[in-house]
Amino acid sequence: MNFAEQEQKIAELKSQLEALNKQFDKTMKANNLTMEDLKNAENEIPAEYRDAWNKLKSTIEAGAKTNAPLGHSAPASKAGSGRRNAIRL
Repeated sequence: MNFAEQEQKIAELKSQLEALNKQFDKTMKANNLTMEDLKNAENEIPAEYRDAWNKLKSTIEAGAKTNAPLGHSAPASKAGSGRRNAIRL
């Protein structure tokens, strides 16, 4: 994937995130909820559902990590080995 394609993908992801944030805010406003309400609701989950909830959260987090871009896979073993036409001194 070249730089232009990466920039385009980032722009698409930013617009998707913005749309999701707007949808979330609209839902929160329609239901008269605050972030504190959500935190309290998570703490009020009955014990019999808590394990299933934690398993679902970990599954979602693992999926997000798998789908996330890897960034730098490994550092270069030698200084300057990753730069083209670099002259080592």
